[in-house]
Amino acid sequence: MPKKLALSLFVLIVLMTTGLRAQSLGLSVFFMIMDLANNKSVPIEVVTPVLTKEEARLEKQRIFAEIKQLNKAIVKHPDSMPLRYTRGLLRSRIGVVEDARADFLWCQAKNYLPDSCRFRLALFHLYTSPRVAQDMFDELLQKNANHPQLYYYRGLNHLYWGTRNGRSLKNESELAIPEFDNAVRLNAHYWEALFMRGFAKQKAGDYAGAAQDYSKVMALKPELDYLLLFRGAAHQDGGNSERACQDFEAAARKSIEGADKFLKKYCGR
Repeated sequence: MPKKLALSLFVLIVLMTTGLRAQSLGLSVFFMIMDLANNKSVPIEVVTPVLTKEEARLEKQRIFAEIKQLNKAIVKHPDSMPLRYTRGLLRSRIGVVEDARADFLWCQAKNYLPDSCRFRLALFHLYTSPRVAQDMFDELLQKNANHPQLYYYRGLNHLYWGTRNGRSLKNESELAIPEFDNAVRLNAHYWEALFMRGFAKQKAGDYAGAAQDYSKVMALKPELDYLLLFRGAAHQDGGNSERACQDFEAAARKSIEGADKFLKKYCGR
C-alpha cells in the first residue's frame, strides 16, 4: 500500500471520561501526538486544551494543593475510600499514574465503586499493555453493556495495539470501527467517538467515510477548526484533491498550523 498523507502533528484528543459512576470530578484530557507514517505514539503532558500555558500551570498548582489537603485527610482517615478515590482522580489529571493506580487499586480491594475503579485501572494499560486493557474492558462490558465510553476505549485500545511491533494498524482500525459504532449508537453526540471512528476509517482505507465522520464532528464542535486538516487529509488520501485543497485553503484562512505546508505540497500554492 502506498504511503498516505500524514499530518506532522496529528493531535488526538482523548477524554478520560467520568467513569461508570456519577462520583467523578469531571474530565481529564490527554493530548497525544501520533506520527501516522511510522505508527508511533508519544504521550505528552496532561493539559486542558482550552487553557493557556499559564492557566494550565495554575490549574496544576491548584490540583497539587488539593492533593496535599487530601493527603492530610487520608492520614486522619486512612480507610476513607471517597478520599482515596478522589485523590486518584486528581492524580490522574496531572499524570501521576503510579500513585493514581495505587489509589484505585486500594478502592477496588475495598469494593468501593469497583467498576469505576476497574475502568480507571484499565485506562492506565492503554499505552503499555493493550491485551490487559482489552480483557478488562471486555469484563466490564459484561456488566455494563450500555456504557458508550467502554466501547470508545475498547476501540482506542485496538488503535494503540495497532502501533505495536507485529500488529497491523489497518487491521486493528477495522476492528476498532464497530466499537466506535456502538459508542455513537448509545450517544449520538459522542464527538470523540465520531472523531476516532473517522481516524480508524481513514487508516482502514475508507476515506469517504472518514471525511463524513470528520464533518459530523465539525457540526457538533465547530470550534475544532483544525479538523479541516483531517478532512482534507482524508480527501487527499482518497484521491479527491479538489475537495482536499478546499479544506486546506479554509484551514489556511483560519491560520491553522500546517495548512500552508499542505497547500504547497498538494495544491501547488
